[in-house]
Amino acid sequence: VYCINSHYEYEKGRGVDQLSALRAACGPDEHQFVDASPTYRLECIVTADGTDECSFLHEADGSRVLLDDHIPELTFIHGVEDTVVQYNHTMLVVDAIHSSLSTPDRCREILLEEVGHAETVLHLMVGGETRDVMQEIFKTEAVA
Repeated sequence: VYCINSHYEYEKGRGVDQLSALRAACGPDEHQFVDASPTYRLECIVTADGTDECSFLHEADGSRVLLDDHIPELTFIHGVEDTVVQYNHTMLVVDAIHSSLSTPDRCREILLEEVGHAETVLHLMVGGETRDVMQEIFKTEAVA
């Protein structure tokens, strides 16, 4: 879950918020959910100080480090039919990463049209679209 506060609201709508691991992990105050969200943390890096330094992190000594040096190439795969974690959360974090990198092509997202939450994992174990997509990525990366 990349946007914890948004996902918790989704859980409330489904009536499962009191069982949520998010409350135990982030604390009882829902305002803490925003601070713990990777998407929010990336957006803070991008907009820090209102400067145009969206590709930099600041070390404790004040020096700047390229964010690109700290984020590996990433591929996010999410099923569009996922009713547990909405796929738009993946889209939000990918957008935040794209805004943070000077080379946004190092982060990509793949949305699988007819794949739900459990199917994504099952495909990895027994075969299916998720495994096929990942194997193609590995083949392509091995050649490059």
